Amino acid sequence: NQPFYFTSNYELRIYTSACYYLDKNNQWKSDGLIVGPLTNHYQIQCFSNHLTSFAGGFIILPAPINWNYVFTNADFMKNKTVYLTIIFVSIIYIILMIYARFNDKKDIEKLGVTPLLDNYKLDQYFYQILVFTGQRINAGTESKVHFILSGDNDETHVRTFTDLHRKIFQRGGIDAFIMTVPKSLGLLNYIRIWHDNSGKGSSASWFLKYIIVTDLQTMEKFHFISQRWFAVEKDDGFIERILPVATYHSVSDGHLWFSIFSRPPSNKFTRIQRCTCCFVLLFSSMLLNIMYYDLSVEANMSKTTVGNSLSIGPLYITPQQIVIGVMVELFSLIPSLLIVQFFRRIRTRQQISPLRQALYKLRPSLQIQKNIHLTKKKQCELTFPWWCLFIAYGLSFIIIAISIFFIIARGIEFGDLKTRKWSTSVLTGIFSSILLTEPIKIICLAIFFACFCRNMNDDKETSEYIDDNEIDLDNDEDYFHSIENDSLFISQSTKYINRLNRNEVVYAREQRLKEIQIWSIIREFIIYLIFLILICLITYLNRDQNSFFQVQHLRKYFFNTKQTDYNYIQVVLICI
Repeated sequence: NQPFYFTSNYELRIYTSACYYLDKNNQWKSDGLIVGPLTNHYQIQCFSNHLTSFAGGFIILPAPINWNYVFTNADFMKNKTVYLTIIFVSIIYIILMIYARFNDKKDIEKLGVTPLLDNYKLDQYFYQILVFTGQRINAGTESKVHFILSGDNDETHVRTFTDLHRKIFQRGGIDAFIMTVPKSLGLLNYIRIWHDNSGKGSSASWFLKYIIVTDLQTMEKFHFISQRWFAVEKDDGFIERILPVATYHSVSDGHLWFSIFSRPPSNKFTRIQRCTCCFVLLFSSMLLNIMYYDLSVEANMSKTTVGNSLSIGPLYITPQQIVIGVMVELFSLIPSLLIVQFFRRIRTRQQISPLRQALYKLRPSLQIQKNIHLTKKKQCELTFPWWCLFIAYGLSFIIIAISIFFIIARGIEFGDLKTRKWSTSVLTGIFSSILLTEPIKIICLAIFFACFCRNMNDDKETSEYIDDNEIDLDNDEDYFHSIENDSLFISQSTKYINRLNRNEVVYAREQRLKEIQIWSIIREFIIYLIFLILICLITYLNRDQNSFFQVQHLRKYFFNTKQTDYNYIQVVLICI
């Protein structure tokens, strides 16, 4: 008669099911409907002794808004989700606008054309050099970059890219320089370029996209393609390369969301304009999403049933919501493209290129050409006057305001629980815009330009620096007096240039690889920690709190002190 202890694993699922139909008064009824025996927690079988009318169509309009209900139930506490969503998105927009305005001012400072400090003051032949740094992570450098430019007639001595007033060779940047030489180099053949690896950590490496050298006397352009790393720890480990002259054609278009942070400084489409276009796209997609949300099967679930959805905090994720988010994002792409193109085609007030501004400072005799407008490149391009900028901003804010008004109205009509489910589709739409819609747009435009626009000369970014009109660069005594006193423009000798030998490059590579390995370990630890947190959230937030009380009740019922003296062997024999 000793107590017998044992353990057993069991699973228990409790669910309820019913069959309903919508009557003529838009009320759910269950008359004449019986739940069939094949019903389970995945699907339901219904038997009916009557048939109700139904219909389908290809074009489905959103349900009308019950304005009386909206204004009656517009309380904040009843609709916290929709109000907090709008407030949160608006705060993000304001923060990004401040960030964009701050960086737009910094971008203006990067647009200058800098004379090289090692120009000799008696040289009278001018070249403009445009250096394009890549967009990859840690593509910028703080190392000193040197080069030798060679042509059919002559080659330069070792020259150095320097600027005393601003940082150069930053990630995604375009740096413009003016180089003077005693005479024409002729047709350019190659450029030998390297850096001294003097930057700290990741700032020592450099990813060079390409270089454009323009002869300012003949306006002839020479392209030198790189698309390689100048780094001891990346690619082939070289920090010195010889780039031959090549024919060049480039097609580029910016990712609308990422370009807020990585916009080329020379592009007239500012960060503030990009940020505004992004939130026009966001609010219009949110409006379309919430207006057509009732078409989802998951959205028509009862308020007390979560079903098989995955919950992460206040969000509910279902396959139907993901499909809604992607489709709505594709539909809202067309109006956003129109707004973007409107902003891109608005002309600026000032039509003088940075190259002419730099030459005006060096040579005041060129003042007579300030009023020359560059119409050669713009004859075949549809543009709008500068004052259309106010129309574009006004149109954008009207779209945002209308979207916010109808989003709040529909959110109040939905109720808080259904709005939380809708917010999942909104997040899906945002991620699909960043990871799906924008890349598809870039690929399609790239294919279009590659097939139909092969005669394009340069990127739009380069047109801000390159001037196709000939510039009068005759000898002018005022040029020499415009040079700053702290820049004597005296030629440098090659013996003062820091050039790493093979042993120094090997040592620098070993040190840099050790740093990369340490940071890789730290980054991997952080990724695993985030992964563990997400697993815990997904695992425990999807458990009903009542399951604890249910298990506790069953344990007390089956394993209380009164039942421990029962003869379980006899119970088993009876069951058999």
